[in-house]
Amino acid sequence: MLIRNRLSYGGFELSDLYAFILVAAERGKAGRSDQSVMEYCRKQIPDCFPNCLMKADPHALKCLVTFSKEDYFSKNGKLYDRMIAFKNSVFLKNAGTIDIGISLIQDNPADLTQSYLQAQAAVNLGKIYRPDKHVYDYRSFLVQGMLASSRNTQEYQWIIKNIVEPVTKRDQLYESGLWESLDVLFKVRSLKTASDELHIHISTLRYRLQKIKEITGFDYLSAYGNYVLHTAYLIWIDSKNSGG
Repeated sequence: MLIRNRLSYGGFELSDLYAFILVAAERGKAGRSDQSVMEYCRKQIPDCFPNCLMKADPHALKCLVTFSKEDYFSKNGKLYDRMIAFKNSVFLKNAGTIDIGISLIQDNPADLTQSYLQAQAAVNLGKIYRPDKHVYDYRSFLVQGMLASSRNTQEYQWIIKNIVEPVTKRDQLYESGLWESLDVLFKVRSLKTASDELHIHISTLRYRLQKIKEITGFDYLSAYGNYVLHTAYLIWIDSKNSGG
C-alpha cells in the first residue's frame, strides 16, 4: 500500500495488474547513437501503453505498465506480441538495435522491485539462450531463472561436478561431440532429425548417448534422465556464456 500511495502522490495510479518492460539499446550498425534510439522508443511507448510510467537514460528505458484484469494485455502472451511489433517498428525506422525484457504480470505492488529484476533477467538470459530474438518474456526463462537463483546450492554444484565437468572434459579430450549432440537433441527432440543435422549416422548418435549415460549415470532416453541432463545442459550453456 505504501508503494501504491507513493505512486499516486506522483500522479500515477496502479491498476489491478502491472508488468515491467525494460528496453535496452545497442549502438546501431549505421552509427546512430543509443540516445537517439532510446528517444524514439520513449516517444513511441505511450502509444502502446497509455498507462505507463517511464524512466529513461541513454542506454535503457524502464517502463511500468499497468492495466485491469479485463484488459487485453492481461492474457498470456499479449504483452510479448505487442513488444514484438514494437521491436519491428524500431528496426524499421532506426539503425539501432534494441533488446526488450518483459516481467511476469503481477498484482501485488510490493513485488515491484522483483518485477523490474525479472525484466532485467529476461534480457540477460535472452542474450544467452535466444540472442536472435531481441524480445524476451521472463515466462520463457522460468527454469533458467530458478537455476540462476540456486547457483550456491549443493544440488547445483553436484550437477556441475558430476555431469557438466565430466562431459566437458570428455569433449575436450576426444572431441566426442557430447554437448553438441545434446544441444541439437534438446532443440529438435528427434534422434533421426538430430543425426541429420549433426551429419552423423543415428547409430553414432546412440553411441554418444550411451557414453553420456556411462559418464553421468543418466539416460537421455528415460524421462527423469532427460530432465536431469536438460538441467545440466542449461547450466553448461550459462557457464559457457559467462566464461565459467
